[in-house]
Amino acid sequence: MIIYLITFSISIVFTFMAQKCFKNNKKSITGILMSMFAITMPTLLASFRDENVGTDVAVYMKKIFYLAANSDTFLNYSQMTTIEFLYKVLNYIVACFSSNLHVFMFVAEFLIVSIVYISIYYYREKIPMWLAFLVFLLMYFNRSLNIVRQSIAIPITFLAFKYIKEKNIVKYVITIIIATLFHSSAFVAGMSYFIYYMLKNEKHTKFKTYLIIIIACLAIANYGTILSYLIYNAKILPMKYAIHIPTGEISIPLTESILKLMLILPILYCKKDLIKYNDDNEFLIFMLVIDFILLQAGMLAPFVQRISFYFGYYYIYVIPQLYVFLNKKGYSNINVIYIFILFIYWYVVFVRMNYGETYPYTSGILGIER
Repeated sequence: MIIYLITFSISIVFTFMAQKCFKNNKKSITGILMSMFAITMPTLLASFRDENVGTDVAVYMKKIFYLAANSDTFLNYSQMTTIEFLYKVLNYIVACFSSNLHVFMFVAEFLIVSIVYISIYYYREKIPMWLAFLVFLLMYFNRSLNIVRQSIAIPITFLAFKYIKEKNIVKYVITIIIATLFHSSAFVAGMSYFIYYMLKNEKHTKFKTYLIIIIACLAIANYGTILSYLIYNAKILPMKYAIHIPTGEISIPLTESILKLMLILPILYCKKDLIKYNDDNEFLIFMLVIDFILLQAGMLAPFVQRISFYFGYYYIYVIPQLYVFLNKKGYSNINVIYIFILFIYWYVVFVRMNYGETYPYTSGILGIER
């Protein structure tokens, strides 16, 4: 556990220093260097891990990479697996230079962390970058050691928020398509563009908001039917997703739901003030509400919880803004408690519950054993 905390701490210090440099000079070379150190630390931790750290490493990551490394041409390799196209391309490109799985782990994680960091940098005028990066590390870094393909797709859709604000639908659609080519579930993030501008429309905003919530709930309630249609009738999703069609088994993510409540309730309580501080927060907070709704869909299928990550990622933007607001109000003690809750979330979900089997961290390269 200590190796994670040390790495997170070093990365946060470098991120804090980077933002200080960027405030004085937007093109600060020192700031860029500090940022590279901040990105590289968790990337190295991910690349040095043993193959048993992260469930999906053995499920598909290792197999797909070695398949690429042992293939003569991309065409032959591509025909041997039905996995998403850009993920295959990434594997093959890395395999052309090295057949070492740890090299691919480095490249994949560097891609994930870099995109998150760029998204945080883009929003730096509104948030403390160090806290935004800490939210990512505590809520999503360990997940990236497991669900690698989706962990590449999610930050890409998160970065696409930039194009929502710029009203650049062409770049937004292209970005979502790229994300979908890493993990097909990313198509659900495409609804974010329309939600943002529906909420921005002053006419009947509350009605439209409630309507979206009702539609989301109905979609969740009929998740099995919708998934079956997308697989068997529309043929949008591949057959491999048929295993996620509900079978009647109930799995309620109670512990994580309680932890998420502890995170979202202060945000909802301060919602009006947060919207006054930044009108984007009406959209961002709404995304967190959808995330919580989808989390409850664990009673239908675990896969729905994974869809929630596309909406829950906005905690990276909202929590730092709550921190700024509470500091301005003189509630620094509450901020300390809130950040402590974030650490509790990480500890319970990834250490105690061992989500994705990323704990304990072992590394033959670093000489870290169980």
